[in-house]
Amino acid sequence: MAWKAVMISLIGLTTINSADEQQVMLFIRHNRSRGFLQGFTLIELLLVVVFLGVLAGLSVPHLPKHYTRLQLQQAADHIGYLMRYAQSAAITGQREYQICFYTTEKTYVLQGQNVADEHDPKRQDLSESFSAVQGDKGQIFKLPNALSWEIPDSCVRFYPNGVIDQAIVSLTIEQGQSMVVSTQEQRGRVNVFAPDQE
Repeated sequence: MAWKAVMISLIGLTTINSADEQQVMLFIRHNRSRGFLQGFTLIELLLVVVFLGVLAGLSVPHLPKHYTRLQLQQAADHIGYLMRYAQSAAITGQREYQICFYTTEKTYVLQGQNVADEHDPKRQDLSESFSAVQGDKGQIFKLPNALSWEIPDSCVRFYPNGVIDQAIVSLTIEQGQSMVVSTQEQRGRVNVFAPDQE
């Protein structure tokens, strides 16, 4: 009788009378014959768990390779983005910017030219010095450990007339794949590409 009350509450009947009880019994008989009220067997559940375990076992060894490829792409895109930002800031601010690469620490930073002040003798000779720009773009960015790079010059300069020093930053991962950030292909352009996709 308890299971009948549970089924009645599931169907949503509020009053229990013999007609309602007959309806519930017909509902149960009809759906039991169709397998509606049956659950999964233990064997079925175990098969699903084993199948998911095999799928996970096959995919886990490939995750580190995909992750390092993703790091490679993101690092190249970020350096390219920072170079484009520096070029834009140099043109709009009418002062030089540079991105300096520190190979031993695997870091790089965007720096802006200090503005000389004619009225302040301490700041008159600052036009040749650079300092990190303010905000999130002026922080020191670190290259992921899985990546290595080749940089011919320590700094790439961006001038107020839109000209960029010619440079190639080549990023490589252990599997041999690489990405290139280059300013040599076209004057005033920053290109990010895989060498085999030229």
